[in-house]
Amino acid sequence: MKSVSTTNLLQTISQAANDNDEFASLRNLVFDYFANEETYFFQPESARDVFGVLLPYLHFEEAFGDEQRAQRMKRLEKALREEFSPEMAVLGLEYERIAELEGKKQSGVISEFTFQQQLRKISPAQINWAKVLSLYASNILSNASSLS
Repeated sequence: MKSVSTTNLLQTISQAANDNDEFASLRNLVFDYFANEETYFFQPESARDVFGVLLPYLHFEEAFGDEQRAQRMKRLEKALREEFSPEMAVLGLEYERIAELEGKKQSGVISEFTFQQQLRKISPAQINWAKVLSLYASNILSNASSLS
């Protein structure tokens, strides 16, 4: 049985921000979990839901790369330290995309319907988008774009 706690996951994410080998370790951990789910124990169980948010990002990053990977990992760590939830994981990983969509909606460039459709494309995980938008509006990660 492999145990995953919020503490060791946050430590792995923190290390992954600045080290390619540690990022590969994070990716391998998440990929291994989805290949061998029955061998993993999560404490708390909500950590399992965060893996569901990480998986599509890690697939994307592996296939296409991500010039903002270090910043995303730092922001993800900060977000999950505030609240360990899949909604905070999405906000941490996709802050700029959410901000861009929110800006377009507020300026009338896109409709509410298009806004909602685009949000759902950000993550295939079961996400409470109202909660994500509430967290975004609360400015909980207001300095997220300045992390380096």
